[in-house]
Amino acid sequence: MATATCVIGFSQADTTLIYFSGYQETTKDNADSYIKFYKQDNVLHGKQYFMRTGTLKSEGNYGEEKNGKLIGPVKYYSEKGILISIQLYNDSSEAVERTYYYDDGKKQSWILAGAQGKSDQKCWDRAGNEKLNCVIEKEARFKGGASGWSSFLEENLDASIAAESGAPVGHYAVTVQFIVSKDGAVSNVKPIGTPAGCPPCATEVVRVLNAGPNWEPATVNDEPVLYQAIQKITFVVEEEKKRRRKRN
Repeated sequence: MATATCVIGFSQADTTLIYFSGYQETTKDNADSYIKFYKQDNVLHGKQYFMRTGTLKSEGNYGEEKNGKLIGPVKYYSEKGILISIQLYNDSSEAVERTYYYDDGKKQSWILAGAQGKSDQKCWDRAGNEKLNCVIEKEARFKGGASGWSSFLEENLDASIAAESGAPVGHYAVTVQFIVSKDGAVSNVKPIGTPAGCPPCATEVVRVLNAGPNWEPATVNDEPVLYQAIQKITFVVEEEKKRRRKRN
């Protein structure tokens, strides 16, 4: 599942604070959590706290030269101070192993990420008995799946925007990042990859996502969770369409 990353601004002080709203860095007044960074045995350590209660939200190490990416084991807690999960991050800040816990501290599920998208996983009931055919993690998705997403884009995206803006014949891929809340609402839509030949393409993608419907929320152990989604949408300018545009 997706996790928060941040860009750390270091100073001469022993401690650095970064404020967040969801996964996005923000000001103190708009924050729902903050991370306190400090050096521990020459390693950058971070503790994230809930703004409302001041209780610990997560704790782990970060790579100073990797823009604040998580490295090694990280513990995550509920606002009541209960351990939710322990996730292990590799040097590329990818969560390669995740263990989730019941509120009594017993293991609920475990995932080990493997090569080529494959993974091993196990689930247990509260009595400690292994469960079969469980779904531990489910990504947020557009209602109707891939076909519904394609239909939505075909009906709402202005596919001619690239040609009309004068982009040469070719493909123009826009990569956009956004947050899907626990109830499926889409927010914080922003392009993280804009084609140099068609800046208006990114603007169009943001417009359509902001005006679109709620998604199906992501879940962990059947409970909805906040999710950071990334989608790539490609605009195509074909030779025939360029000639037609010039004739018009």
